[in-house]
Amino acid sequence: MMHTRAGSQGNNHESLVKLRAEAARDPLVLMRRIGCRAILFMSEEQQRIMLRWAGNVVTKYLEALGKIGPSGMSGSSLLPHPARDIEAALFALLLKCLLAGEEDHVALLHRGIASLPKFSEPFKHGKNKPVQELSASALKEAERLAQKERELFTVYGYPNKKVIDKKMIRLYAKK
Repeated sequence: MMHTRAGSQGNNHESLVKLRAEAARDPLVLMRRIGCRAILFMSEEQQRIMLRWAGNVVTKYLEALGKIGPSGMSGSSLLPHPARDIEAALFALLLKCLLAGEEDHVALLHRGIASLPKFSEPFKHGKNKPVQELSASALKEAERLAQKERELFTVYGYPNKKVIDKKMIRLYAKK
């Protein structure tokens, strides 16, 4: 069961007992309220169910990400689930992988998080090739997700950046 540094982020005035009770009542409400760290307050069975759901959502999302291709064309119609569900699933799995020290998976999830704003709207296109510029709203979303990821890394530990960069290069080379 994951329980490392569960209360080290967020509202310090909330007791662990209250958070565990809320997780037992309705884990999804707690997840929406406090984010991915809600999984730390769930029972082992709830964690298994949540992580299985997150794994299915992320698998379908990464398949959709692979369909973008070199043109860079994307859009919310290509998403297999609502963007908020994909975001929640990515961060739940990221937390699990950080706690388990699974650097390969952290790199893959980092790529998925960084790519999610691409689906908020299609890229603008130039004459000969797509201009890969995100709109102001997509850039704002990208920064929000990056900040959320940085906060998670700050609290639960950031894997060796050189290892992540090397693994990212290998992941992109496979495409």
